Amino acid sequence: MGRRGNLIRRIHPNTDPFILLFLYFSLIITSMRIGLYDYEKKSPMAISLFRFGNPSPAQPPTLAAKIDNRLEAISIFYILSITDTVDVKPVPSIYYRDVKRYFREFENHPAIRWYRNLDRWDGYSVASYGTFLSCHVPFRLRYPAENDYIRSSAPDRFLDSVNSFCRDFRYESFYRAHQPFYKKVTQAIKDSVEQSHIIEDTWRFFGSNDLRSLTVYIDLLNNHGNNAIVSQNPVFKDQCRIQLAYLDIDSLQRTDASEIHFTVHENIVAHEASHVYLKGFMETYKSQLDSLKEIFLETPDLKKLKEEEWENEMDELLVRVCVAHILGVKYGEAAGEKEINVQSSNYKLARPLHEFVKDFLSHRDRYPTFRQYYPKLIEFLRQYHITEHSSN
Repeated sequence: MGRRGNLIRRIHPNTDPFILLFLYFSLIITSMRIGLYDYEKKSPMAISLFRFGNPSPAQPPTLAAKIDNRLEAISIFYILSITDTVDVKPVPSIYYRDVKRYFREFENHPAIRWYRNLDRWDGYSVASYGTFLSCHVPFRLRYPAENDYIRSSAPDRFLDSVNSFCRDFRYESFYRAHQPFYKKVTQAIKDSVEQSHIIEDTWRFFGSNDLRSLTVYIDLLNNHGNNAIVSQNPVFKDQCRIQLAYLDIDSLQRTDASEIHFTVHENIVAHEASHVYLKGFMETYKSQLDSLKEIFLETPDLKKLKEEEWENEMDELLVRVCVAHILGVKYGEAAGEKEINVQSSNYKLARPLHEFVKDFLSHRDRYPTFRQYYPKLIEFLRQYHITEHSSN
């Protein structure tokens, strides 16, 4: 029977081989149906349950840091269009100096003038739109765009303007010329994140393979804020994608001669990765959570948020509680307390939920994964709802 026959005999050497063959091919069919068939190895992954008793162990996600051609094109177009009329400008650096020198005639370009004269502009996350585009100028929509990254105009009109700008200024020549610089910056960022072990710490807390890769897109001209790049497209399943801004958060006096000093904050990486790990909680318990939504809409100062905000508020609450615990495990209880104190000022339920999740950490032998703790978590929220709202 060859290698597969030998494998079957190793499972149980005293069993009739024809019965084992039937069981083996039944496993293949079942594995295909439930998504456990390994097409590369041409074998059902479920066979490991028979050989070893447990599924393959979880693995921490891989990390990539990029200054992406598509995102950088949008970022340069956006910043050059608005920078003269906004208070928060890019952090001065040798890179921003190069951008201003290379595109020095930008003010007279029709695409720049068009965007500058719109009734409203897009937010700082606009460059994230690039992740849905093709790789080279002229950029085209490759995947259906999600979220409202482009709010200033019709997305097609916006993209045409970016392409016109990139073509006329030979943007891709600028991008290619800066490849050594980009590699230096992204490698430093990748090394910083890897040396912090925050990805492994976050993975260890959740204990699952729900997140397979984390990609950090660096936006060196963005001095406003970071954002997750969220998508329901199966192409991006099990991925966490973050657009990280180059924020001027210290007191250094930077100039056009300043080198890039990019600080990646561990709580941001843990926060965005946690959104992916926790996605299954909403998917599994959405109907139950909907009946409890009042507890997510009340702020610490007893104000009521809009009803349609409850899903985002619940998700953010749970993520921030988990991040506080991740930092507490990593750096000690004081670090976790410091983080949850910050979050408690914005989320009324943060402190009670944080206290409750300590039970999860105390019983990791019972709950190897945070997903296994979901039933207890939903029960806590039910009881909290009863306590807080039974008199209403």
